Amino acid sequence: MKLGMLGTDERIAAVVAEASRRGAEIVAAVDVPVGTWPEAVSADSGSLIDPAVCDAVFVGVEGWSEARADVVRLLVQAGRPLLTSHPLELSMLWAWEMEMIRRDAGGVVLPLCPERLHPFIGRLKTVLEA
Repeated sequence: MKLGMLGTDERIAAVVAEASRRGAEIVAAVDVPVGTWPEAVSADSGSLIDPAVCDAVFVGVEGWSEARADVVRLLVQAGRPLLTSHPLELSMLWAWEMEMIRRDAGGVVLPLCPERLHPFIGRLKTVLEA
C-alpha cells in the first residue's frame, strides 16, 4: 500500500510507523517537517489527489492551518480515502461542509479516535444506554 501524508502529529505518526513496519510505503509527504519521514518524498498537495501516487492519505493536526484545511477540502472532493486526526478543525460548520462534500463525492473519511476503544468507554456506553 502506498500512503500519503498531509501534516502529522503524535497519533498519525504512530499509525504511519506501524503501517510502514507492516510493509506500507510512505510515498508523498506534504506539510510534514523535514526529516520526519526520510523515506517519504516531499511533494505538493496536488500529488495527494492523484490515486496513482498513493492509495490513501493520513492527515495530521499539528500545525493546522487554513491552507491545510483547503487541501483537505480538495481531497474530500476528489473522493480520496483519508485517515484523519480528530478533531482536525474545531468549527462544526467546517466539519458539516466536509461531510456534505464527502457524501456527494462518495469518499471515505475515517477519524482516528483510539480512545473510543478504551474499556471504560464501553462500560460508560452500557450505563448510558440502560
